Amino acid sequence: MDLASDILRLSRQIAELAQGENLDLDELQTAVYRRDCLIRDCFAAPIPAEAADEAAQFIHAVLEMDAATSQTLRNHQQRIGEELGFLRRSHKAADAYSAAEQD
Repeated sequence: MDLASDILRLSRQIAELAQGENLDLDELQTAVYRRDCLIRDCFAAPIPAEAADEAAQFIHAVLEMDAATSQTLRNHQQRIGEELGFLRRSHKAADAYSAAEQD
């Protein structure tokens, strides 16, 4: 599997991007797309029986990184939802205050 190291490198990059404070979705999506293309190329042909254990370890490592990255992204999603809720409540409070001042 010549592409395995590139796939693992991109998986690590995806995890790092997801952990960043200022999540860049375009960069994240580009990295995911590039990695998906490499994965398709890597597994386009059957894996020889003698490489099955190594392939299984490789697949397991990528899946573990993806599970951690997915959890990180869910945490981002929750935080963003909370921030949007706060902004909506603040906007409603400002509207109510403005309406009260006009009366």
